[in-house]
Amino acid sequence: MSKGFKVAIVLALVAVGLFVTNMLMNNNKVKISNTDSVITIESDTFPSIYSLIGERNITNVEEGINSSGKYIWLTYDDVTLEDASLYIIDLADAGYYLDEADQNNAVVVKESSEDGYVMSIEINYDSEGTIVKYSRGAGTITQE
Repeated sequence: MSKGFKVAIVLALVAVGLFVTNMLMNNNKVKISNTDSVITIESDTFPSIYSLIGERNITNVEEGINSSGKYIWLTYDDVTLEDASLYIIDLADAGYYLDEADQNNAVVVKESSEDGYVMSIEINYDSEGTIVKYSRGAGTITQE
């Protein structure tokens, strides 16, 4: 075998390895579209913006785990303050409790389908991009 042929084989193997790694990493990412009716984290489903308000444009999806539990953040570029307000009202009608709120932010919570866990939806409105953070973590809801 010539030296050039060996180099070509090594480069081809590296390319295949990178392709497979990329495919595996992308398959583990959460896939959410503008028209998904629910957002799912483990055994819990959250009503989406689409299901209650209508289709809006998702510009970024982030998922992870922090000290509060698992989360999915969706960034929208076209959710208005009125949309965010209507979403919170509709979530209250769906059994969520308003935990905290100010002019541009709100957090609603609901008991998880699994004992000892809480579902939370945090809405951070900004005219440049509204972030809706869905999370599920250990805890209980105590009503005052």
